[in-house]
Amino acid sequence: MQRPEFRLFGGWALIANAAIGVVLLGDSALNLSHPAALTVVQLLGILVYVAGIPMIQLSQPQAGRGGQIAIALLELSAAVAFVMIFVNLVSSSDLPSAAAASSALLGMGGGVLLGVFTIRLHRFPTWVGWFLAISVMVNFVTGQLSDALGFKILAECGILLGILATAQYGWTIVQAYSMDETQPRLA
Repeated sequence: MQRPEFRLFGGWALIANAAIGVVLLGDSALNLSHPAALTVVQLLGILVYVAGIPMIQLSQPQAGRGGQIAIALLELSAAVAFVMIFVNLVSSSDLPSAAAASSALLGMGGGVLLGVFTIRLHRFPTWVGWFLAISVMVNFVTGQLSDALGFKILAECGILLGILATAQYGWTIVQAYSMDETQPRLA
């Protein structure tokens, strides 16, 4: 059995990831770009995400192997994204678009699966599962389309849904720890 402090750390890591997402979304919306600094912030966001996301499975173990697969897909997606962003930071070469598409596809698969388990298991608020599943599908679809204004707004709405879901996952985990429970409760 894992120590409860790890869950608390994971909950705060998810909240930190959501806060970083707000910063990055704000920069995208306002075009305040400082490329190198924002790239480092993106990498930090991925690292805290990777640290926090397994705590969701630990908080709803009833998801079983399916939940573990969902988390593995999300972790793999984050790893591919991390490598892509890091390579772009340290070199001038771009990775093939297939790498971005594979990261998005892995993230969509994991996000939809985790969203479905969240909806069905009621360990977190149901809306969190819906927001997560919708956000990963919107992000995948808009990532494959052009950067036209309508798609950019839709993509930012998808990102916002993902930020809200991640923040609530984290907050529910933190609340469960502070209430000295072993499992998050439905908010």
